[in-house]
Amino acid sequence: VGLAALAEAWRNWAAGTIHKTEQLTTGGPYAFVRHPLYVGSFIHSIAYCLFSGRWESFLFVPPLFFLLYGAAVSTEEAMLTKLFPGQY
Repeated sequence: VGLAALAEAWRNWAAGTIHKTEQLTTGGPYAFVRHPLYVGSFIHSIAYCLFSGRWESFLFVPPLFFLLYGAAVSTEEAMLTKLFPGQY
């Protein structure tokens, strides 16, 4: 439960800091990692694996996470490169 709470706190901090397409966000958790919302979601996925009580969930959940979020990261980075050339 503590890990899930940490993940949610991290995501809330990131969501409260981001400015979407208005300006490139570099403060708050964005000063530490490039995609803090996704880091929080990854921590949530690990908490889910722990909650499930099944070690096998670690074989499926993290790879599935990276498959799905990897595509999102690629799309997002392409958009940010166009919106903020030279900054991102």
